[in-house]
Amino acid sequence: MFSPMRRRPLSEPGPNHNPWWRPVTGNGLHTLPSVDVDRAILGKLLQYIRSEGLQEGARLPSERDFATRLDVGRNKLREVLSTLETLRVIEMRPQSGMYLRQLGVDTSFEMLVLLSDLGLPLTRKEVVDSMEVRFFLEVQAIKLAATRHTQADLDGIAGIIERQEARVADNTSSFHEDQEFHLKIVQATGNDIFVRITNSFFLMTMARRKNYFSDKDRSMASIREHKNLLAAIQSRDPEQCADLMGKHITGAQAFYLDKIGGIPAD
Repeated sequence: MFSPMRRRPLSEPGPNHNPWWRPVTGNGLHTLPSVDVDRAILGKLLQYIRSEGLQEGARLPSERDFATRLDVGRNKLREVLSTLETLRVIEMRPQSGMYLRQLGVDTSFEMLVLLSDLGLPLTRKEVVDSMEVRFFLEVQAIKLAATRHTQADLDGIAGIIERQEARVADNTSSFHEDQEFHLKIVQATGNDIFVRITNSFFLMTMARRKNYFSDKDRSMASIREHKNLLAAIQSRDPEQCADLMGKHITGAQAFYLDKIGGIPAD
């Protein structure tokens, strides 16, 4: 039977920390995926792969052909191709060429975050699937937070809500504070990996959340629900926390699903 681990403070990443999840400050937020390659070339290559409707195992143009098509140097292109191989988007076969992997299965999850960061649209299925996984993650996270939180966690969450209220009162977007609020709850579980995984979903949905919190009424409703969530965590009632978080996320998802009609199916 699963036995919850003893609560421990969230540690700072060490020198060998995965560069895809670089923290910004002590507030737990992270930057978008960082790659040390030419992002313009990377975006063009990914756009080509997704727009051509290529199937798993399809042979891609040679390095020389890609360099000619994109009008880029071979060295820069080689760096980008190496990144795509690391992300399991392509497979390099000696004496044969480059081949496309099964994008929906073989590629790393960071790939979806990178696509969003580069402004390339996710498919409808990718959006719906990511919302479903985020629902499961956050409901489980708040149940753990209800039993593991410290007073410092509660104070931190309360402070975020205050900043969110100030933002809305000033007629500015509170999407950043919303992200802080949800990640602070995950931090209260004491599970570092939980924070990294959940953070990736916020990175993927930044554009959609900016849209969502551009409306003052939606922002005010979010604040009211955040206060109820904080009260439930304080009460140390995991089931009440799960119920409230489920309703909170479902409400936001309904908005996103209503806007999803223009997203390609696959």
